[in-house]
Amino acid sequence: MTRAGGTWTARDGGTTVYSGTNLLEAMRRAVGSLTPGRTSMQRVVVRGSGEINANQSLDLPSYTGLEVCGTITVVGTPTADNAVVRARNVTDVDVLHLTVTGSPYFGVFVRNGTKHPSRPAGPAARRDRARCSDRAQTGSNAILIENCTNVTIAARSGSLRDRDIRIAARAEFPPSSNITIQNLTVTNSAIIERPCGGGNNVFRNNTLVNSSLDVCR
Repeated sequence: MTRAGGTWTARDGGTTVYSGTNLLEAMRRAVGSLTPGRTSMQRVVVRGSGEINANQSLDLPSYTGLEVCGTITVVGTPTADNAVVRARNVTDVDVLHLTVTGSPYFGVFVRNGTKHPSRPAGPAARRDRARCSDRAQTGSNAILIENCTNVTIAARSGSLRDRDIRIAARAEFPPSSNITIQNLTVTNSAIIERPCGGGNNVFRNNTLVNSSLDVCR
């Protein structure tokens, strides 16, 4: 997916699936062009920067990877449960790189998600939920992980400022477990785990700058 001037073009092989000015619609069409019902990872790469509205989301289905080589600026008034990237009731979603600014309700929102174990190959083959995540001045939690298992944030590195990372759970579902948050520089923010009850959640190698770590022990 590329941008030329004000026009986004999304292609599936030699077929153009979208051409126009709406970044979110281009991403949706690109994701929608992937193989239906797939059981292995397929990816969408976005090359360029643009805007999306705060009252909309890009929903990723299972076995979908997203890499944004640019900055997504969120504009307008945010609404609850909307996020730049949203993944609900899915397995194996991989956000390789994402830089967000503006006013989203969430930068990344994951609910009831699981991830298959990473393959024992090089870093390019690893399936981490968010490998490099840069979030600045987003409207609510920068990252919300709710009732999920086997999620890794920043397997390599990342940065976040001004809004929190939160591991949460609704009472009607099992609590979040096997969550790893690592290798982040967190500025004017916090890493929060509430409620307690999940198992094997790991917080390591994070640099906290005027930030707090409020997690269950």
